[in-house]
Amino acid sequence: MPVILSSTQTGPRETFFSDNSVESRISMRHTGFVNAILKVNDRVIINPNAYFSTQARSSELVVGINANYNLSEFGEKQLLAGVYYRLGDAIVPMVGFEINKLQFAFSYDVTVSGLSKYNGYRGASEFSIIKKGFYPENVDRQSICPTF
Repeated sequence: MPVILSSTQTGPRETFFSDNSVESRISMRHTGFVNAILKVNDRVIINPNAYFSTQARSSELVVGINANYNLSEFGEKQLLAGVYYRLGDAIVPMVGFEINKLQFAFSYDVTVSGLSKYNGYRGASEFSIIKKGFYPENVDRQSICPTF
């Protein structure tokens, strides 16, 4: 079961002015993620997970589960479905399809908190495309992310 912890090390300034005070710095953000991949049978895999993040006096906890249903002999075609809960804020159902390690998913944030009256009782839609796989070891890749 993978457990990922991360933390933003620097505190960038949150101002358009030349104010160098401590109050204009963004607080450090701490993030934790726990994930499991459980094979129920030859056709079904479930994936429970949890995400926690905290920054200054704010925090967020998201828990959920999704399932993959194998439609083919070797898993190259799968149906996906799941549901997540963002504590005190939203329920997020998700459906999708995967073919040859290319995943298409749709989710919708259903706001269940008092914020729903401010978003007109509308949530938020999200469509994602995910390419799964590994990079070949013998290919040079250029990293666009900074390294320290």
